[in-house]
Amino acid sequence: MKRYSKKQKWLFGILIFVLLFATATTIANEIAANRGQELPGYEKKDIEGTVEKLSQGQTLTKKESTFLYEQTGLGEDAFMALADRGEASELLKYQDALFQKSTYSTISTNFFTGEEALNDEAKDLLPFADLQDGDVLVTAAAHTLGWQHGHCGLIVDAEEGKILEAFTIGQPSEICSLDKWLRYPNVIQLRPKSKDRNSDIGTLAANYGKANLNHIPYSLFSDLQDDESDITKTHCAHLIRMSYLPYGIELKEGLIVTPKDIANSDDFYVVQVRGMDPTKLWE
Repeated sequence: MKRYSKKQKWLFGILIFVLLFATATTIANEIAANRGQELPGYEKKDIEGTVEKLSQGQTLTKKESTFLYEQTGLGEDAFMALADRGEASELLKYQDALFQKSTYSTISTNFFTGEEALNDEAKDLLPFADLQDGDVLVTAAAHTLGWQHGHCGLIVDAEEGKILEAFTIGQPSEICSLDKWLRYPNVIQLRPKSKDRNSDIGTLAANYGKANLNHIPYSLFSDLQDDESDITKTHCAHLIRMSYLPYGIELKEGLIVTPKDIANSDDFYVVQVRGMDPTKLWE
């Protein structure tokens, strides 16, 4: 019987570990990828009567507004923006998209991390109905080793479709096009609640982010910096937090802030959602 040296056994053990780790990583990421889209847990209903009422400039009741949100994923800011542009009928397309199972693929950003993107034939890539500076976009369609940590970014130029984001290790934060966000299978668009109606917190946060959080090195441990006023590192959710912190909004509840924390923050309200059940969002 052939005897193996200690070195050969050691190398063989490493090989087995690498193969098992790679297999486990692949399986975990596949499980996370299958959660890329969630259809509403209720039936699709006829919204044409409510849409017609909106088209005619009539005021919707709170119940009707909630009904439209649950059927289209568009909150009052979004569907009123469509109505003001004479595009209320577009709500039917948003409803179809919300209840339609999409096809998407997983794109690897590195060996451990992947994100989902809609395929070209999945459906028409509908735009955000009402985008404003300071809005926050959050997606759950990003995962590492099976952990669905998600991603988020800050709208800094709504008119030009520009978003500030810190994407991954090795890349500094930068201002990017919104194109990628139209292709995520799930997205929540959030807007800050303002106690002072005369204060545009969103615009202030967007301007602060552009001035102080652009071209900053990426670090998962940026929340642990001793001097929070000296921003030398950032990650996607930290970028959002630090942009809003000067204006009285604190998004960190634990040691670090995550995209899911922001998605569930009481300091924001939903403008639009797709690829998720509007009544559940990112639970």
